[in-house]
Amino acid sequence: MSKFVLEPCNDIVGKITFLKIIENTICYWNIFCLRIESEGTWEEQIDLLKSRMDEVSNSALLPHNKFKKLDPPKTDEFEVKTGNLRAYLILHKSAYIIMYAGKKTDQAKDLRTFRAIKKRYLEATEDDITRKTT
Repeated sequence: MSKFVLEPCNDIVGKITFLKIIENTICYWNIFCLRIESEGTWEEQIDLLKSRMDEVSNSALLPHNKFKKLDPPKTDEFEVKTGNLRAYLILHKSAYIIMYAGKKTDQAKDLRTFRAIKKRYLEATEDDITRKTT
């Protein structure tokens, strides 16, 4: 059984809380950001993803090509995107949780990974989830 930590995403400040998920000491969001930075490819797009999340956190309505609810429509799954990068979130208990992120070229695989992480998280008991406040 996985252990989860929900940690505030301090880069995103607004009315709606953004958290990043850590599963068994692995923070998929941090790993993704570090990978993009080490590749030296799309650091500006990482900043743009964070900026868009910040806008969402402050209740801004973004166009469908920047932030959208994923199919099926009644799901709690969301995607924040730039030209080449994607971040996958769920809305849970009044907070967005950044579950996974990836490149546009790997989107089908990344969506499967995102949904697998989400399933494990939602099946976890309260004892398996720690919520950090800072």
